[in-house]
Amino acid sequence: MKKLIIIFLSISSFSLSAQDYLSAMQNNLKQLDAAETPQNYTGLALSFERIAVAEQTKWHPYYYQAFCLLAKSFLIEGADDRDKLVDAAEAIIEKAGQLGGDKAELSVLQARAYQARLSVDPASRSMQYGPKTTMLLAEARAKNPNNPRVLFLLGQNLLFTPEGYGGGKDRALPLIEKAVAIFNTAPTEPTVDPSWGRDEANSLLANAKK
Repeated sequence: MKKLIIIFLSISSFSLSAQDYLSAMQNNLKQLDAAETPQNYTGLALSFERIAVAEQTKWHPYYYQAFCLLAKSFLIEGADDRDKLVDAAEAIIEKAGQLGGDKAELSVLQARAYQARLSVDPASRSMQYGPKTTMLLAEARAKNPNNPRVLFLLGQNLLFTPEGYGGGKDRALPLIEKAVAIFNTAPTEPTVDPSWGRDEANSLLANAKK
């Protein structure tokens, strides 16, 4: 009887811990949907970091911590400060990979890191990070051909690449349209898996059709 009580308490404690984790993640993700400022992303990155440290074996908190750092890097000034954020994000992406994170999703996030570096100084960095981004996204597409974030970023990359370098609207539009179609039919129930990109893809499609 005593052994049964101990087992029951252990199971109950584990279930509560799992519920707390899910609740904390979903609360942060709700705030992430509304985030707009560097301060918003800083606070959320710290919050995801606290969850990651507490859980240790789960890759999702690291993924979103890196996502927040990259989002912040697009919003602030100063090349050194922006590069430091990307440095930190890339180390966290690697950690998420070590914990068994989804390879296609982490490739998408690394591609965002390359885009963040490129945006710091497009004139001097486009030849280095443009092809690296495209190559990484092509690898991610091979891993998961129907990942809408992969298709969206591939289309975005091609849309802003000159036709002479293999880009252009004609190549980009089918990818963006497919991404939007997948986004618009995706399940809407709460999940901790990556689901961002719907609004950005729809906006990109509208601009591409102009």
